[in-house]
Amino acid sequence: MTFSSLEYLVFLPIVFILYWTLCKRSKALQNYLLVAANCVFYAWWDWRFLGLLLLTGVSVFVAGKLMQRYMRYFIPQLRVFLNETDSVK
Repeated sequence: MTFSSLEYLVFLPIVFILYWTLCKRSKALQNYLLVAANCVFYAWWDWRFLGLLLLTGVSVFVAGKLMQRYMRYFIPQLRVFLNETDSVK
């Protein structure tokens, strides 16, 4: 499915209507709908890349959660790393 295809012209209004009607009360449900619609959109083009898309999304989500949890340890380590790489020049 490409942005200029007939399938997309049907797919977009369906997702838009579902987003604003069924998922109006819950932000989490809106996010789940958008993730599912994203997966359907990319799988329509070539389903073999869906695993890569899901793996990338999950790994970025987990990395973000870990960074959020250990931010007080992460920022000083990042500053040390950036200072060390800056002095290498």
